[in-house]
Amino acid sequence: MVCPAILLQSFIWISLMAKGVQYDVTHIISKMCVVRQSMVLIPCKHTSPNEQVSSAEWLFEGSSGQRVRVSQDPAFVGRVEFVQPAAGNCSLLLRNARESDAGIFRFVLNTTSGQTWTNNQGIQLEVTDANLEVKTESDAVMEGDLIMFVCGSCIPSMTVPTYIWRKDGQLHSQHHGENILVLESVELKDGGRYSCTISGHEGLNSASHEITVRPGYPPKSVSVSISPSEIVEGDSVTLICSSDSNPPALNFSWFKGEVIVGSGRIYNISKISSDHSGEYKCRSRNKYGETDSDNVMMNVKYAPRDVVVTLNSSAEIVEGDSVTLICSSDSNPPALNFSWFKENQSSAVGSGQSFIISSFNSSHSGRYYCETQNQHGSQRSASVSVKESSSSLIMFTMGISAAVVLTSAILMVFIRDLIRRKRATPSEEENPGGSGHNKTLESPEDTYMSLEPKSRCSEYDTLDNMKRSCENTDHPEDSIYDNF
Repeated sequence: MVCPAILLQSFIWISLMAKGVQYDVTHIISKMCVVRQSMVLIPCKHTSPNEQVSSAEWLFEGSSGQRVRVSQDPAFVGRVEFVQPAAGNCSLLLRNARESDAGIFRFVLNTTSGQTWTNNQGIQLEVTDANLEVKTESDAVMEGDLIMFVCGSCIPSMTVPTYIWRKDGQLHSQHHGENILVLESVELKDGGRYSCTISGHEGLNSASHEITVRPGYPPKSVSVSISPSEIVEGDSVTLICSSDSNPPALNFSWFKGEVIVGSGRIYNISKISSDHSGEYKCRSRNKYGETDSDNVMMNVKYAPRDVVVTLNSSAEIVEGDSVTLICSSDSNPPALNFSWFKENQSSAVGSGQSFIISSFNSSHSGRYYCETQNQHGSQRSASVSVKESSSSLIMFTMGISAAVVLTSAILMVFIRDLIRRKRATPSEEENPGGSGHNKTLESPEDTYMSLEPKSRCSEYDTLDNMKRSCENTDHPEDSIYDNF
């Protein structure tokens, strides 16, 4: 956009300044604009150098790049008027400007000595029309969009015109020195056919341009898609947010739970882990509002890890106990295959999440571990030691010792009682009032005492003490005690 203050200074001066016998050709302004079919004056003024000026000429370079003398080119015949340089005025007057006149004009000064001076930059002339250009944010104009109308390609340099805007043939607005009409936030009522013209050139009405404003609405039908469908730890995962809105949503936010984790319509996770598992949603926004998608679950699969064996039994294992080992792990999906191993054995000793030893004995002692597996991998646990409690062994030994002691005590009591009864036998034989046939035996011990010593020795020959008593019946008591 050309500043009006500069437009008011749209006089093009070409100065020739003497530097000894040298001349310098400069252009104060390098560009100017003219309306088609109008007249434009390119002013020029110079002072006479020490040498006499023989001629001054304007050269024109069009789109073809060829330079021609304006005074001799048929395209300018009858439309240009050149003021002779003898009077110090070298202005060029161009009538009925055409689009073909757009190009570069250069002033050339010739002296009587044959020197030629010019300026290669020249003056750029633009020829404009009341052509209407419409600029919008998008091809489809939505409610709330910005529309910019531009009338003509440039603003005339010699005058500051008023631009007249019409909608559906009716006056819409007028802007002095401004060829742009801006509608910052269009409404439905702004739809219609627009055109423009330039004051003083009303015959150059622009072609009209139809504007249709479509009603806008916030995002709806917001959804999230996840790729791939099955996610394994370490994969690259892409989430895409889709929505229907007018105008299309350009702002997207991603949430895991209630925490924002990303932005943009596409959210990428390059190397996913189980920590990324959870519910995700996207928020789509345009100028009319925002809408959240439904939550979608991201389920990250992974192989077993953190495999642990626990011993489900009493604090102390004794022979005969039932012992259960349980294998647990963290995996997704949960592991279904479990194998049990005993160290220093090549093959598995069991399967299933639990391994049961129904009746424990010393052969079961050792170190056990489990291996768990799902479709994404396997992992083994650390070994755990399973052995019989040392305190139980001590108790077993003590029990055997106690049994031996008790048996010995019982045997000693039996032998002592046997000796006492043997002492009572002679007195019973000397009793005259008794009858061997009529006497009633009160107990098995009485029966034994009625026997002769030699006859009862064979019944207790298992006792070394009694064997010796049989050999010496005169003093059995002394023989027995000698063996203890």
